[in-house]
Formats: sequence, C-alpha cells, structure tokens
Amino acid sequence: MTRSLTLRLTSVALALALAGCGSLSPPGWLWPFGDEEPESAAVRAPAPTPVPASASALALPSGDEALLGFHERAEAFYKRLAQRRFNTLATYNDPTLRAYFETQEGYSDYYARLAEELTEAHFEKNRPLIGELQEFTMEAPGRARVKFRLVGRSSRPLRFWNTSIEREDVWEQNGGRWWIVPGKL
Repeated sequence: MTRSLTLRLTSVALALALAGCGSLSPPGWLWPFGDEEPESAAVRAPAPTPVPASASALALPSGDEALLGFHERAEAFYKRLAQRRFNTLATYNDPTLRAYFETQEGYSDYYARLAEELTEAHFEKNRPLIGELQEFTMEAPGRARVKFRLVGRSSRPLRFWNTSIEREDVWEQNGGRWWIVPGKL
C-alpha cells in the first residue's frame, strides 16, 4: 500500500514538472550554485527598506546653528535611551542622561514617567531596543517639541511581536543650552 502511494505521488510530481508548473522551483536560499539562480529568484526584486521620518531627513535651514545644535543634542539623547534597562539604578544614575535636564527633580520626574510607560507597555526587561526620532517642531525661539518612538520586545507570554510607545517631549533653550522640560507626574 505504501509503495503504490509513493509511486502515485512520484508520477504526479513528474507530470507537474513536465507540464511546467512553476511551484516546483527551489527557493532562493536552497540554490547552492554561484551566479546561476533559479528564474523565480532572479525576477524577484529586494523589498524596499522603510525609512523612518527622522529629523535628519528634514530640510534644515543653512546657517541656523542653534537649530542644528538642538537636533544633534536631541538625537544623541534618544539614541542613548535605546538598549538601556529602565528598572535599574545603573541607568538612573547615568550622568550622561542626567546632563540633558536642568534640575535633578526634572530628571527624576522624566525617568519615573518613562519607566512607568515602559512597564505598562510590557517592554521585556523594561528595555527599549530602538529609539526613533520621528519629528521635531520649533514652537517658538528657544522652544521645541519632539516626537519619538521607543520599540522593544514584548514581555507578555505568547506575544512574539514587538511593543512600542510614542512620546512627545518639550525642549527649551536656557543659557545657550537645550534642556528637556518634563511634564508633571
């Protein structure tokens, strides 16, 4: 019985191959030979990579050094948030993160709110993996609003996809330096 079933399946596969059925071509990762690729892999174009709407893609007016200085400072801060655990004292005591806030109380308020939002969004180990600067707008001279997104793995069981939060921060220039102004808890 098994031999006749194998014989039938082999004959059906052979008939399909001779009929030119395109579904029997090997996948591209199985093709072991150098430059020669199966026809289906040669026709396939690579998928375009999504480009986030970051502030670096915005057209910045030339000569406005205050704006460029703000952009560099903000981008460095949000990159610093990635790959850090926010439920540890090591991150809380990081002097580089503290240097973006004018007062110790402002830093503590901001940190507490961010750690709470990461916990509520079920970030694995309270650690964002990616920090994306989405856009910034200059509301007034010396005042800017920044929208950013933090992405990380989900800590909930059976949820293999990522989780994320979107936030908006206000930055103000004081004494020639840009500072984050945290909201109230």
